[in-house]
Amino acid sequence: MAELPTGPLPTDLEQSMLQIMHDVGLSSLTKNILRKRLEAKYKIEFASHAAEVDKTVSKLMMTPEIQRELAKIQQEKDSVSARRAGAKRSASSDKKSRKEEKKENKREVKAKKPEDYPKAALSAYFIFVNDNRDKVREKNPEMKLTEILSEVGSMWKALSESEKARYQKLADEDKKRFDADMAAYTAKGGKVFKRSVKSSKKAKKEKDPNAPKRAMSAYFFFAGDYRAKHTGIPAKQQMTEAGVAWGKMSEEEKKPYEELAAKDRKRYEAERAGHGGAKSSAKADASESESSSDSGSDSE
Repeated sequence: MAELPTGPLPTDLEQSMLQIMHDVGLSSLTKNILRKRLEAKYKIEFASHAAEVDKTVSKLMMTPEIQRELAKIQQEKDSVSARRAGAKRSASSDKKSRKEEKKENKREVKAKKPEDYPKAALSAYFIFVNDNRDKVREKNPEMKLTEILSEVGSMWKALSESEKARYQKLADEDKKRFDADMAAYTAKGGKVFKRSVKSSKKAKKEKDPNAPKRAMSAYFFFAGDYRAKHTGIPAKQQMTEAGVAWGKMSEEEKKPYEELAAKDRKRYEAERAGHGGAKSSAKADASESESSSDSGSDSE
């Protein structure tokens, strides 16, 4: 196959990518499929536009439309898991499971919202993510989207209460904007769509307090040093300046932090293995204790 020519980034790239996401489906779409689809449409190679394509993917992934699609995929996965678990239960339990599944399916069947439906208000955390996602990507181009979001999540946890309060104020303002938009929308006869009710089975699991602390990246080891040396400036300014300083460092200068990160990864893997083994041992001990108790009862 002849090599495709290079060309400028198409102006309608975002719309084309959104259409491809719908045509292929988020659960089946890969970077390779996306690139081939774009190359087939525009007749140019997209390897040189990889960074911009990744940036556009990240932007689209945060839109309400795609978030709903992702939620639906997760619901389908949960539904499949529930059906598999249900097959192992008794007949009466299976009957109850089917009823619950029908209720879930009814919740999933929702009418599509009109184009003029008010844009949902963002939480303080999501406003922070939108402010910092691209900054992290620019400093760490090798990171995957999930790693970028994890990094931004760690940055959020490191924020001072005053900085979080500033983002909460922005979220409150966005909530007022949404309420005003919704009032105007309903005043002209617009239909209100209620948020789907999440099943109690999908409630977030309580975090294990004994779980090992996750490994830190090389950048976060550096950022910790930077914050310790620049305590006289606000947290946001610290993060911004640390990012700039990290971007200017040579590979040799980054090496000590890379070594710390590698060491911390080994620590995390070892602790995680030990934590998992301890949990399995505890379960085995409990099972053995119950067995001994049952044997004692039988002998009586």
